[in-house]
Amino acid sequence: KRPKRFIVKSLRANAALSCSMAESSFNVTGCSTGMLFSCASSFTGLAVSLIFGVTISTALGLTGVAGSFLMLIVARNWLNLDIREIQTFVFLKMAVAGHLTLFVTRTTRKFWQKPYPAPILLWSAVVTKILATFFVVYPFGLITPIHWRSVGVIWGYCIAWLFMGDFVKLAVLRHLEMSGSRHTGFLRFVKKWVHP
Repeated sequence: KRPKRFIVKSLRANAALSCSMAESSFNVTGCSTGMLFSCASSFTGLAVSLIFGVTISTALGLTGVAGSFLMLIVARNWLNLDIREIQTFVFLKMAVAGHLTLFVTRTTRKFWQKPYPAPILLWSAVVTKILATFFVVYPFGLITPIHWRSVGVIWGYCIAWLFMGDFVKLAVLRHLEMSGSRHTGFLRFVKKWVHP
């Protein structure tokens, strides 16, 4: 009987701690993301930041993989490229989409909102993308060239997936911040159960 009572007390204590942490990081009407990431000095804040980072990275990684496979289908079936052209096609897709993912992950807001990226990040990405684009069209015999039409498809596709990645990031953040009505209702329920 004693171990069972101890387990119930432990569960209630953990629930009370979780509830108070949730109240300090998230007010019941909304969440302060900046406050959440700035509390990384404590172990709990570090653990929460780590969970946020790993979860968002995983979601964006899966989105990127899905986008790459879909792009491969476009290259093979719609543009009818051969295997060498597909390799060049995928190279440019990775070069463009990789840098665009940096713009998505640098903020917890929509990627086009303030704070804007640092000039060094912006210009290094722009210059690298321009060089990669010209390299796949005029490769100096190093790789199989692709046509400007294919380059346009890649750029349009990558920009569309930029918005998709941002949508996924914001959806994951909303879920993790517990700012939805389901989450706030659950927190109220736990609070009533822990503090009758």
